[in-house]
Amino acid sequence: FLVKPNSISEPVISTVASNRGDVGDFVSNHDGTMLALSSYANDWAELYDFDKKCGIVSNARNLKKAQDFDDKPHGISFAPDDESVYVAWSYQKSNLYQYSIKNFGSISNAVSSQENINDVMLSIDGNLYLNVHKNGNPSTRIHVVKNPNSQGGGGTRAIEDIATLPLGTNGGFEFPSFISSHTGG
Repeated sequence: FLVKPNSISEPVISTVASNRGDVGDFVSNHDGTMLALSSYANDWAELYDFDKKCGIVSNARNLKKAQDFDDKPHGISFAPDDESVYVAWSYQKSNLYQYSIKNFGSISNAVSSQENINDVMLSIDGNLYLNVHKNGNPSTRIHVVKNPNSQGGGGTRAIEDIATLPLGTNGGFEFPSFISSHTGG
């Protein structure tokens, strides 16, 4: 749908070769020309081109599992410079992979964790924030990747704890919903 101040257009329906259904996380890059989607329920993550003038989605590209034990894609986010997309593959343990867009097929492991990475969110400060859980219990910690534009998120020190939540609270499984990316007009 094209949303304008005084109207909403008829929907544009695109058919892509990989039409898999059951989408989990869904994000756009900063200029609105690409979409990234993941499905925890169906074990897939994909990158698409998006024509924001006519609303057509095209050019589906599979963001493949980097290793056989990578189980379910959860959080997904573009890097601040839109040159890569991050996908958290998690179930028993997690890996946060950085997929190059310009050199498609190039994958770097930014983070490996014994905790499950639930949600990946790009913040206005240019950092990626990670919400985690362990053994089905939401964590009391939030992590940050401080150099998401760098290959592998900045190397072996890519992840740091940034917050320990007050006693009796936790991060849940997802960050609050809000528009985290803008596709322009």
